[in-house]
Amino acid sequence: MIGSWEGEAVGGSVREIWTNPGGDAMIGIISLVKDSKPVFYEIHTFTEEENVLLLKLKHFDPNLVSREEKEKTTDFLFIMTEANRFYFSGETFEKVGPDQMHMFLALTQDDKTHEEVFKMRRLN
Repeated sequence: MIGSWEGEAVGGSVREIWTNPGGDAMIGIISLVKDSKPVFYEIHTFTEEENVLLLKLKHFDPNLVSREEKEKTTDFLFIMTEANRFYFSGETFEKVGPDQMHMFLALTQDDKTHEEVFKMRRLN
């Protein structure tokens, strides 16, 4: 996962950068661009809290205003690994090849949930 990635999802172009683990966390920065304009940014962290692995994220609009309340994050609890898949509550990461990764995200809108697939390819 470490490195830069790009792909198409949710009607736009997605770019991600994942850092080497350090300070008991791994950090990811994600952007979504549609029609050459930023839609949102996200900051992700993989951290361990009380012996539980969490994927925590916070969304920001193009002006860097948080979508979540100041003290809140969106959290995904680690469930299990299976072959090349890492399952979290609401998000799954799959290593498809050395330079390809798929992310499956459960999105809920108007009380309906659907799965969005992010097909990512490594840039470096």
